Amino acid sequence: MVAGGGASNPFSGGDAVAILFPLSLIGFGACIYYLFVCATLALPILIGSAVGTTSHAAGNAVPLSLLLGVAAFMGAVALGRFAALTLRSTLGRGMLMLLFACPAALAGFFITGAMARFAGAGGFVMPLALCGALFCGAVAAGRVVQPGS
Repeated sequence: MVAGGGASNPFSGGDAVAILFPLSLIGFGACIYYLFVCATLALPILIGSAVGTTSHAAGNAVPLSLLLGVAAFMGAVALGRFAALTLRSTLGRGMLMLLFACPAALAGFFITGAMARFAGAGGFVMPLALCGALFCGAVAAGRVVQPGS
């Protein structure tokens, strides 16, 4: 009880900071992680969103368009993994790697650049964005080379 008869707030002062600060860091870290996961899956996400948007523009209902978009995303991932497992030529695997790595690198470039600008990196925005592009492109290419992982 607080003076005056009111109940005290259990989440005030130092206790709130001790509890909420680690939780906010975990949430922010998870958000960044999932942003980069989405960046490495840029081509399937692009295909799924294009199919869903086209389906809705053609006059289908929103749930059906969403379902078609998710199915197209899953189909693109499955087709990419199947092609990675069955292609034997080095040129074919290299082209498949480029097909998945180039959109991932572009998405990684823009995500890292935006985060660097938001963090106030100043003159280091472009080098950080290029590192993010290389990272996302390499992860996407690695998923094609080793589809089981």
